Amino acid sequence: QLYAVSDALKALLKINPRTGVATVIGPLNLAGQNIRQQLDLGLAFSCDGSLWLSAGNGKFWQVDPATGTTTPVGDLGVKITGLASNGKQMFGTGSQGNNNLYLIDTATAQTTLIGAYGDQANYVTTASPGFDASGQLRAILAYVPPQPGSTSVPEWSDLALLDTSSGKLINTGNITGDAHLQIDFAG
Repeated sequence: QLYAVSDALKALLKINPRTGVATVIGPLNLAGQNIRQQLDLGLAFSCDGSLWLSAGNGKFWQVDPATGTTTPVGDLGVKITGLASNGKQMFGTGSQGNNNLYLIDTATAQTTLIGAYGDQANYVTTASPGFDASGQLRAILAYVPPQPGSTSVPEWSDLALLDTSSGKLINTGNITGDAHLQIDFAG
């Protein structure tokens, strides 16, 4: 099963891996949040089957994967725009001026700084992490929209490796694809 979260709809989605068609599971009940603003949501399952949601404003929730209903856990205290789980550990990636990797306690929403990305990452709009089959943490670094006040046109995104013990990021290069490829998600 593939799951996604829509920041525009503020809803949990299930994605058909063969067709790419998204089906709405249910709305996220993000009480107290301005649902009209972009929240830069991050989503990840932990190995015990629990589903977790973060927002760029620091909020952290547990999500019911059957309904999309959220239960607030707490405030992370930092801007997290991506989540990834490995074993019993939940990692959070910062961006938008917070280029750091964190460990997250899912019971309390307390974050522990692992370390800064280093000089291979400039302004990153979102960092979307995931572990590969070998246990290496990778991330897609998105640069759109660019840093406020910037006049340069950024590349869309890069692929990077993240060291889970130091936070150091190694940018492996720009993600490119067929210019004629278009993917439509409907649901």
